Amino acid sequence: MTETPLIGLIPLFPLLGAILNGAIALYNARPAARLAGGWRIPDRIVSWIGVSLPLLAAAAALAFAGTVLADSGHGRGLTASYGTWFSSASGGLDVHASLLLDELSVVMVLVVAGIGSLIHLYSVGYLAGDKGYARYFAYLNLFLFSMLVLVMARDLVLMFVGWEGVGLCSYLLIGFWFDDRAKAAAGLKAFVVNRIGDLGFLLGLFLLWWTLRPFGLQTFDLARLPSSMTVVSVEVATAIAVLLFVGATGKSAQIPLHVWLPDAMAGPTPVSALIHAATMVTAGVYMVSRMAFLFEISDLAPLIVGTVGGATALVAATVACTQTNIKRVVAWSTVSQLGYMFLALGAGAYGAGMFHLVSHAFFKGLFFLSAGAVIHALHGEEDLAKMGGLWPKLRWTAIAFGIAAMANAGLPPLSGFVSKDAILVAAWGSEMPLFGILGFVTALLTAFYSTRLLLLVFAGAPRDPGLADRAHEPPLAMGLPMAVLAAGAVVVGILDWPRELGGHEPFTHFLTSAATFGGFQYHPPEHAIAPVALSVAIVLAGIGAAWLRYGRPAAPIGTPWPALGNWWAAAQAGWGFDTLFERVILRPLFWLGQAGFAGTDRFIDRATDFVARAYDLLARTLRPLQNGLVRSYGYAMLAGLLLLILAASAIGRPAP
Repeated sequence: MTETPLIGLIPLFPLLGAILNGAIALYNARPAARLAGGWRIPDRIVSWIGVSLPLLAAAAALAFAGTVLADSGHGRGLTASYGTWFSSASGGLDVHASLLLDELSVVMVLVVAGIGSLIHLYSVGYLAGDKGYARYFAYLNLFLFSMLVLVMARDLVLMFVGWEGVGLCSYLLIGFWFDDRAKAAAGLKAFVVNRIGDLGFLLGLFLLWWTLRPFGLQTFDLARLPSSMTVVSVEVATAIAVLLFVGATGKSAQIPLHVWLPDAMAGPTPVSALIHAATMVTAGVYMVSRMAFLFEISDLAPLIVGTVGGATALVAATVACTQTNIKRVVAWSTVSQLGYMFLALGAGAYGAGMFHLVSHAFFKGLFFLSAGAVIHALHGEEDLAKMGGLWPKLRWTAIAFGIAAMANAGLPPLSGFVSKDAILVAAWGSEMPLFGILGFVTALLTAFYSTRLLLLVFAGAPRDPGLADRAHEPPLAMGLPMAVLAAGAVVVGILDWPRELGGHEPFTHFLTSAATFGGFQYHPPEHAIAPVALSVAIVLAGIGAAWLRYGRPAAPIGTPWPALGNWWAAAQAGWGFDTLFERVILRPLFWLGQAGFAGTDRFIDRATDFVARAYDLLARTLRPLQNGLVRSYGYAMLAGLLLLILAASAIGRPAP
């Protein structure tokens, strides 16, 4: 490892932006600034700070990435140590404030800083004129800082700091418009659900430390942990891996802790793009990939990861097919695509999972930003029932939206096709046939709902002509990031073009050469052209089915086929997960809380009365001893003396 303290500049830049814009937000919120004519720091200064510093972070990341690329495969990487953060009392554990930039983390840093910077730029146009403009950019910069700390941390404890930081920022940004009770509740829901997952992460860390302690190997340093795994039994490794994966299910919205992500749409659309595409939801995928050396010890842990991921991908895809809110379709699509990533990790194809993370950052970021452009053009309208026929008014937006939708569907040769098919090839060749079934069925549904959304927004006649007439293309600040992401969604697939189609998969080879993977090498199955051909046929079938149903001028919004009525309603309600949690967990806890509060209230009242009455009785009993009469005191002294004599006689003298 090469010591390079300057890599700390990457997270430092957005932290500086958060501090400066936070100070501006506080300054502008002072009473004098809210009065008519009161001077406020203008929003253009907030914009320059909020966008330029993330761009500097992206530029620094790109500069350091060249060094990492040059040393790839030699385990050198870049590290920066800023001293010991804290030590245990016995001296057996030292936690260092140190950063690591290797093959895996540099991929994440480039995605987070690069895509994040584009979303910051997009926000300038989308949030223009909002009364909380400076506060918004302070939160957004802090979000970027927390995510960069998470992916660059060399120590698992420091990673957990970034892990919690993005959780806090998601709460602040999802509930950004906190004067709306529903939006504030959505932010609180995301915060609480993630705390459940974070408990699993913490328990995994505690168990890891407890396991390594007897051997004097207790460390959370990611550069030293792989060599310590030789003393960990398969059973304990499975327990630690599953606990860590519980944390990943919270952050990356996997069943059953996925329920917060669709409600995260309550925040501004750029927030949805940042959370869903490039930052928070990818944290779990990154953490499992980073800890691959632990998951590989167990046979059960990868099976759990792949099964949960595949099930999440399928369930979320069915829900996305039924939604009538444009942002919720894209949100459920994110849950599904994250499930694909975990399916790849469970099948041992870490390179495929990470490449899908990269390509997903481009096409899903584009998906959200182009959806935001539609909402912006329709003056805040999100209901698909009031859209349709927008192609003549929003041609450039429609092209961007179409690229995002088809990349999401996996249509060749877009980036989504390359990364998704690498996962399907891995699932096809895995020892678990269930992985392949889940992957291919999800591919069919993904193509269906992606095409459905595209047609319902832009095809046919306008369902609300008045709203469509007022539609307009987004400003340059919004259009430029969309153009960059659209280009990425088209060409990024070249970075890992499959061998069966004449490519060399350089991205996968780059990642699997990383020392942090413990020498892991993935070997794809032979004759992989068969699953690729099957995948393309399934995608075309899904697109065709959606076109047949929604390509007509008066396409229905609801159930595409009458036989699906009840199933459609169940999927539209998210298969009842929220209702289940409310009835099984929330209501009983609420009832217990109310009963406990009422019981505690009665207990406190009665306990207070008992203490008061006891003191009153004690006072009445002892009052005659303090009557002020000398003879009474004399009698008391005489009685005490007699008691002492009797006691001494009963005890007797001790033997000499």
